[in-house]
Amino acid sequence: MLVVIGIIVLIIGFALPMTLKAWRQGDRARTAADLNTIGIALDAFKNDFGEYPRVETPGTGFAVLGKSLVGPLDSTTSTFTNPSIAVGTPAKAGTVYYTGAWNPNAPPNFGVVQYVALLDTENPPPGVGTWSDSTNGGPTFTDGADGPGFRIRTGGAIKQPYLQPGKFKMQGLALLDHNGNPILYFPKSPVAVNINIRNGANPGHYVSARTNPPVQGAINAPTMFNFDDNVYLATATSSDPTSANRALAKMQAILGMRDPGSLASGSAANGILASSESAATEAPYLLWSAGPDQLFGPVDDVLDASGTAKDRFTIDRLVQKCDDVTNFR
Repeated sequence: MLVVIGIIVLIIGFALPMTLKAWRQGDRARTAADLNTIGIALDAFKNDFGEYPRVETPGTGFAVLGKSLVGPLDSTTSTFTNPSIAVGTPAKAGTVYYTGAWNPNAPPNFGVVQYVALLDTENPPPGVGTWSDSTNGGPTFTDGADGPGFRIRTGGAIKQPYLQPGKFKMQGLALLDHNGNPILYFPKSPVAVNINIRNGANPGHYVSARTNPPVQGAINAPTMFNFDDNVYLATATSSDPTSANRALAKMQAILGMRDPGSLASGSAANGILASSESAATEAPYLLWSAGPDQLFGPVDDVLDASGTAKDRFTIDRLVQKCDDVTNFR
């Protein structure tokens, strides 16, 4: 009996790693298929409006994605009389709050201002903020329709959503992958950015933040993809939720923003990992899932304690182990 038990334990020991590997591969394939479905919906949106959804307020990229493709705003969900009440209320990222009374006999969303949570407010990470850097409750979202779909103009017909309601689980305006992570959305800059120009005060970057540190403010560097579009949520779900620059550096590492030889120092503390860059994808947008570990970017940091980039071999290893799923990798 002991021999039989020993053989069974040995078989389990061999089979378990292969089973876990197959499960992870299946998980990634399913998430990749979900991102492909979203991509098809984004292309349909572009065919109708001539461009992909734009992100106007820092931190709202994931919410813009859900609003543009599904528009699940529902004025009957909850009502608050003051934004400050909503700010202090426990919520998950993407949850929609309302101010003002909702009247079912009035036009849709009449007298209602809608706010969206940019972070999980049940346990907000230190130093990042609860909603945004705004003090009045955060960004507002309205679409002129109650429930899925939206109106292009006041009084116009309700346009049907681009994603079938129920196709994806949602938390308010956030589209969730099957692990429950909000899917981040980074549209490409509508203005051409030359990432080959490395000299001068404001060189172009493949992906960076328009400010340093990445927060809402004046644009000081052109970037093809703007980390600010999801800065709060991406930072909060990274392994170091206190540093937006480190979360940005992880994104840049995954996108291959580094030299063929040694990594650049000096600017590394600002999240820039290379003195020359190449495009990891020509896609007009980035869709990003944190993967099964629910952490944005590699689990370990790509910067050392001083903010300098680690060696290339270490970063390559961390990137290969990262379980994030995107529309380009």
